[in-house]
Amino acid sequence: LDFYIFDGKDKAKGLSTFSKAEVEHVERVSDIRVAEVIKIPVITIEEVLTTYFPAPPDLISIDIEGLDFAIIKKIDLKNYRPRVFCVETVNFQEFENDTKRNEVTNHFKAYDYFVYAETGINTIFVDSLFYHSTI
Repeated sequence: LDFYIFDGKDKAKGLSTFSKAEVEHVERVSDIRVAEVIKIPVITIEEVLTTYFPAPPDLISIDIEGLDFAIIKKIDLKNYRPRVFCVETVNFQEFENDTKRNEVTNHFKAYDYFVYAETGINTIFVDSLFYHSTI
């Protein structure tokens, strides 16, 4: 896939994405621009989980600059239940008025996960069944 690397300005340090829509959004709301596009071989989330995690890991952290929800939807949460997810749930904004992506929260709630904490940019979701069995 095409991997977009933004210029090295302070607010763009470490900012990169596979999402063309995210590139367009960042360029629309800021003066950050793509500095380079490279081709990266990728595998699906299903391949990662089945190849490297025959049992669900305790924690999955997802920060994929605009593609988080697309990846989360591919995980079979009915049969494969990590205990905790840490997911970026804020859209990029140049200023401090970030907006939450509610579709991520709604998806996890539909599978009986709850919001345990917010870090500002990320939301931590915990499997309700696991949580209530440990308290």
